Amino acid sequence: MKILDSLFGKNAKVVCKKGKCIIAKCDNNMYAVKKNFDNIKKTYEYLESRSFEYFPKIIKSNNEYNAFEYINEVNNPMEQKAFDMVNLLSMLHNKTTFYREMDKDEYKELFENIQNRINEVAYYYINLINMIETKIFMSPSEYLIARNISKILGSLEYSRKTINDWYDIVKNNAKKRVSLIYNNADINHVLRDKELYLINWEKAKIDIPIYDLYKFYKKYALYFNFKELLKYYEDKYPLLDEEKMLFNVLISIPEVITFKELEIENCKKIKKMIDYIYRTELIVGQIPLSEK
Repeated sequence: MKILDSLFGKNAKVVCKKGKCIIAKCDNNMYAVKKNFDNIKKTYEYLESRSFEYFPKIIKSNNEYNAFEYINEVNNPMEQKAFDMVNLLSMLHNKTTFYREMDKDEYKELFENIQNRINEVAYYYINLINMIETKIFMSPSEYLIARNISKILGSLEYSRKTINDWYDIVKNNAKKRVSLIYNNADINHVLRDKELYLINWEKAKIDIPIYDLYKFYKKYALYFNFKELLKYYEDKYPLLDEEKMLFNVLISIPEVITFKELEIENCKKIKKMIDYIYRTELIVGQIPLSEK
């Protein structure tokens, strides 16, 4: 295989493929081979400079591909992997945090973007319920929307109020707290043998730490106990009040449900969204702001 030949010569063999990764064997050693991307080595160098070394090392590389050390993963319960992810994110944010000078227009742009998203979702559901209420007979999915519309619009109203409060706090700030964020929080990216590892750093960038938590929450809110996970995170990396507020806003904006032909699939999606809203209400209520 040309990819392996360019890295190892003729001795390497393909063991299997996992997504975009080739698992290869050469001289009794295992490697994970992936296409190179521009900033991987700079990302790794930065992580090492901040004493964060929970990533597989690059053993061989060329202009097109990297061969990483192969992690022989121990089979852990999904709940443990969730705590491992939060543990690694808290360490990453802690070790790479710094304060960056802020252009006030940055806060204004973020505020307006979130406001626009809230308004778009509200407009969609208001139009949807107006259409549904004109019908003599509702489909099961339409009935689910009608029954829960106050809950959906309530989440949006909470988000609208809280983003206004957030902007009042941050609009005059000269600096904001940022860190390297992983930006790819998938439970399958956490590996453990004797140590913990995060793989797939392609999307890492400098930004507000809560974006990692937000994306992880949106993906797994219905699968894990985030009350415990968020407490575990904050024990290691306490959030600022404005970060808590922004996190609460982002997780409280409901998804727009697009209807498909299969009614059973529509009902499943709406039920999942409503379950998410109820669970998120409990999470938002358990993230107290500091007393001033």
